[in-house]
Amino acid sequence: MNPNLSFLLVVLVAFAYTLAYDCDTSSAKLVAARFKPHEDLYQKIDDLVKTKHLHAAYIATCVGSLTQATIRFANQSDLTTLQGPFEITSLVGTLSDVGGHHIHITVCDGAGKCQGGHFVGGLIYTTAELVIGVAPDLAFVREYVPPPDSGYEELVVKCATP
Repeated sequence: MNPNLSFLLVVLVAFAYTLAYDCDTSSAKLVAARFKPHEDLYQKIDDLVKTKHLHAAYIATCVGSLTQATIRFANQSDLTTLQGPFEITSLVGTLSDVGGHHIHITVCDGAGKCQGGHFVGGLIYTTAELVIGVAPDLAFVREYVPPPDSGYEELVVKCATP
């Protein structure tokens, strides 16, 4: 292939890729909540995202504790329910009322042993203080990416329609 044509093709692909993510995100906002003992943290996050109609959000921070956490460890298909109590030392993820959630958690026990993975549920011990960032000019959706690349529904970022 002609080197100039190759360069032009790379530039065009890069330009198209940039357009897909070049949305006005200067109006980002925050949503904060405190959840109480015995509530399911994943369910409370899901309820909040759906109630507030958040199409593109992310977990900015979360501190608190759990009596149990249900996670999927890396490269495993089965879920594991861990019995606590645990401190939540990390909770990160992308959230969408239309595209679903992808959340990871790390919890640590009283001896300092930490475990983490894909978060699917957990009962709050004393509290969970959550701050969610919202990008109203974006929309998060998920599309299946077949193996060998993934085999999962993966994030696709789009500009929100007015």
